[in-house]
Amino acid sequence: MIRPIWKNNLHSILLFAVLLFLVSCKDTVVPVLQFGEAKIRVINAIPETGSISFYVNDTLKTPTPLLFGDNVGYQNISAGTASVAAKVGINTINKSQVDLYFKNAKNYTVFIAAKVGKDSLTYISTEDNLTVLTDTTSKVRFINASPDSPNLDLVFYKGTDSISTIKNINYRSGTEYVQLKPGTYNIQLRASSKMPALANNTGFVLAKGKIYTLFAKGLVKDNGSFKLNTVMLKDN
Repeated sequence: MIRPIWKNNLHSILLFAVLLFLVSCKDTVVPVLQFGEAKIRVINAIPETGSISFYVNDTLKTPTPLLFGDNVGYQNISAGTASVAAKVGINTINKSQVDLYFKNAKNYTVFIAAKVGKDSLTYISTEDNLTVLTDTTSKVRFINASPDSPNLDLVFYKGTDSISTIKNINYRSGTEYVQLKPGTYNIQLRASSKMPALANNTGFVLAKGKIYTLFAKGLVKDNGSFKLNTVMLKDN
């Protein structure tokens, strides 16, 4: 019995149409809508003189312009994709206007980094986990915001005893939060697994049930106002 050829062809055409639809769906980017609010805080980690203002969707989020190392605490913003920009005075810094994505009910830290003078300004945006795991430990993470640094180790000391090390963090990167026993620590920044230390800090106090962000700011090749250093932020 001879089957009509058109039925086979129709089946092939329908199958091809379904496959084409599936491929086209796979390649289509569907925007994820967000409703509600997120919170951000902003850090000026640019190792240069001058102050920076930061805008989200053309709304000023730094009531006072930030000098190197300054920060402004958490503020509400609309969740979803936001246009952010950094300005000196009323002038938007070249290439500083970009889109960042913020999830509903999440907290973020935005580091303004690199150097305006070299037209290489960048942002390091981190999602902040402010959940307290226990009331007997501290949580700590480390962000490398030093533009001329090698990969860095952050070493915690009590006296001369090394207690903990966060290892091999490159510029514009960071870690998840880790737990440490509360107490007073001395801290060293080192090129990964190498001595001597590139920066030393003493007397960092970690309290029970508290969460901290430590970040490297400044320049390895500077011995003045912009020398490499470690800064501690209280997250909660």
